[in-house]
Amino acid sequence: MWRYPRRKIAIVCGLFFIFFYCFENFEWVQHVISFPKFDQISTTERAGIVPEELLGTVYSSSDFVNDRGIWPPFWNCEGNRCNITSEWGPCYASHEEITWSKEVEFFTTNPPSYTRVSYMSKSTDLAGLCRPGFIIIGAGKCGTSSLYHYLVDHPNVLPASEKQIHYFKYYAHYPMKWYLSHFPTTISFLASGALMTGEASPGYLPYPDVAHLIRERLKGPKIIAVGREPIDRAYSSYRYNYLTPSIEKMKNGKVKGIEKGQPDSYYLDFLFSFEDMIKAELQVLRECFAVDGPGIVGAREKYGAKTWAQPEFQRRSIADEPPLVDLDGFCYGGKVNSTVLRKQWSDLQTNNPEKVIRDNNLHLVQAFIGRGLYTLPLEWWYALYPRQEIYFICTEDLGDQSGSALNDLGQFLGLPSFNFSEVITKGAYNVGGHRGYDEEVTWDMIQQENQRASSQAIPLSNETMAELRAFVKPYNERLFALTERAVAMVDLSEYVVGVVLSVESSSKGNKTLKTCRINIGDENNPITVVTNAPNVREGSRLAVAPVGSTIVNEEGEEIETKKTAVGGVMSEGMLCDSRMLGWSGGAEGIAAQIPDSVAIGASPPSSKPRPKEGQSELAPVSNEDSLFKKKLTKEEKKKLAEEKKNARKAAKEAKKEESSSS
Repeated sequence: MWRYPRRKIAIVCGLFFIFFYCFENFEWVQHVISFPKFDQISTTERAGIVPEELLGTVYSSSDFVNDRGIWPPFWNCEGNRCNITSEWGPCYASHEEITWSKEVEFFTTNPPSYTRVSYMSKSTDLAGLCRPGFIIIGAGKCGTSSLYHYLVDHPNVLPASEKQIHYFKYYAHYPMKWYLSHFPTTISFLASGALMTGEASPGYLPYPDVAHLIRERLKGPKIIAVGREPIDRAYSSYRYNYLTPSIEKMKNGKVKGIEKGQPDSYYLDFLFSFEDMIKAELQVLRECFAVDGPGIVGAREKYGAKTWAQPEFQRRSIADEPPLVDLDGFCYGGKVNSTVLRKQWSDLQTNNPEKVIRDNNLHLVQAFIGRGLYTLPLEWWYALYPRQEIYFICTEDLGDQSGSALNDLGQFLGLPSFNFSEVITKGAYNVGGHRGYDEEVTWDMIQQENQRASSQAIPLSNETMAELRAFVKPYNERLFALTERAVAMVDLSEYVVGVVLSVESSSKGNKTLKTCRINIGDENNPITVVTNAPNVREGSRLAVAPVGSTIVNEEGEEIETKKTAVGGVMSEGMLCDSRMLGWSGGAEGIAAQIPDSVAIGASPPSSKPRPKEGQSELAPVSNEDSLFKKKLTKEEKKKLAEEKKNARKAAKEAKKEESSSS
């Protein structure tokens, strides 16, 4: 009867002996169970980062750190994480017995596989699942669909089962296993040679609780935010989230008392204008952002004592920086009653009961301006994440078909070098009236739509536009300071499209100046613009920054355009090149060419028009402006000299008149 207690005593004593031996020789134990950093590991020892059979086949040793020395998320070896057998990069090891050669052969030609997990699952076993390496958090109507598709076209990036999962906003009460089941399985991930996967849920950005939840539950992925010129984004959201769906509902007879099946124009009388909505929102935002307004007070009361937010509240108070604002949480409120859906629309809906605001997607319709004040929600994210883990990119840069903006983002993510231009040139996603996150739209189609849209300026009165610009400007400046990026957000509504009526050339030093008479909307009163752009000729359709408009120089400084004497001629504005318009590509000093389909007096398109096949991006220029001038005959030289002489004479007379009048 004593045999079993003796055996137990022997086992316990043995365990104590092992424990004390290891404790006394802790340095030896630490050496055995720890591993050096990745760059100190030989190629053969790196087998623990991925299964050994995959190195030299779908992975190379150079995949795990890029040219900038940046690791893809979850792949670093810091904290002795290398060779943890339960994890392969972002993926948890599978319980299955795996023949990797067969899996590689299969997934070389097949898409990744995904696990189906019920939201009611109680299992916490994450084996065989992978975590996202990036999360695109918004903003909506800023190109998140295009950015997501561009990234997953990288050969080392795999898509999620769907672009928008919105787990941390709407489904965070579901198990983490349900969320991770939306990403490729460990086997398909590794057999494909992937380094990361990711998602794009633009509903994440506005909410402080979401920022905290992601940081708490999912340490590792990098955060990407996208922003677009705020007024342009607001009008796009108005059309996409209010105008178009409301008209569709009325046309289909789903709005009581409104006749169905009529032309779109018929239903405009039943909708509030963009100006109506902007004026109403501006009023509520001013009240919200006051020192004692609900956006500031509500944020402080809700989050000020929370351990994750308190340090940022204290830091801002000491540094005398603007306080944190919970825009979506406290500025707009809920329904006032069954008729008035938000307090900002009280007067509008009370005085115009026949007009429609649909009772869905109100969080988007209420915030045409608010969702474009990117700095307010981003300040919460920057308070929680190290700066090197957040990347802000401008929508206007996504169309850069050289791929330079995406290449920089790829390097930030730790991805190997890749020519994104091949991906971008195919087109964009979920653009304009082309609904569908996965619907690709060619650049030619986008250009046609942009030209149609550019034939009409954003429908705001000059007074409201000026008011809106003044309101948005300080928040843009806060954004640029926060992100430490010189973001090009150009307000194209200040510029106009004009056609050149006449051109006279003159010389100033070694420069050839052109005095252009340009019709910008009033043919009887053209303006005079002096330029040295070599591609300007009679009939050119160009973008003009008239007197009073604002241009942004290369240093990011805003300068008001004024009447200026150039070469003795009073210039009433300047011609815009691609940089001034926020277009990607295009040489500096080359006047941006506008398609004939864009009306004179309208704002220029927001993206650079693509030239037709076989056509140069530069408009045809006269022989005298060609980079490769043909040899002139004596008669031609004489005629050119006479023209220059007359131009100089005219310039002197204009200068004399100017000095006498002053």
